[in-house]
Amino acid sequence: MELIDLLQQAHSGQGLGTIGEQFGLDETQTAAAVQELAPVIAAGLRRNMAQSPENVVALVQALKNGNHTQYLDNAEALQFGNVASDGNAILGHIFGSKDVSREVAMRAASSAAGGIGSSIMKQLLPVIASMVIGTLTKKMTGGTSAPAPRGGGLGGGDGGGDCLCLELGNQEEPGPWSGQRSCC
Repeated sequence: MELIDLLQQAHSGQGLGTIGEQFGLDETQTAAAVQELAPVIAAGLRRNMAQSPENVVALVQALKNGNHTQYLDNAEALQFGNVASDGNAILGHIFGSKDVSREVAMRAASSAAGGIGSSIMKQLLPVIASMVIGTLTKKMTGGTSAPAPRGGGLGGGDGGGDCLCLELGNQEEPGPWSGQRSCC
């Protein structure tokens, strides 16, 4: 199942509505924003994982130790005031700087259907990043607190890297790293 489909199913299919309401967006606009932002976030994760095995291990540990599934299970956790800090920390790890995050939001705003401005995209970015990480956590762990065992590979022996590569996909994505391949 595609990452975007999983995000759309969050909160029993109400996740996009929950996100959109707080920013004055309808579900179609929210879906357009997710379709612009989620692939770029996934591409950033893949790029980080491709840089070094240590990045894979760090991500697996963050997924293992964090409470990221709350963003898929708890509608209140998706409120911007509740998710902004964690989401911005995730974006810092993925993109490395606020300037890159701003650029991602501006590019997404210019590409998204429905006329969503860059200021709204900047606010949506940490929310969507948190949901992407929540989705990865849930897929890796089956909803539990520790990653399910997988084969070896990029995970530095714990197997998490292989699972992450499968969940993030193995195709080119649009965005700042257009033309780069995934870690797998």
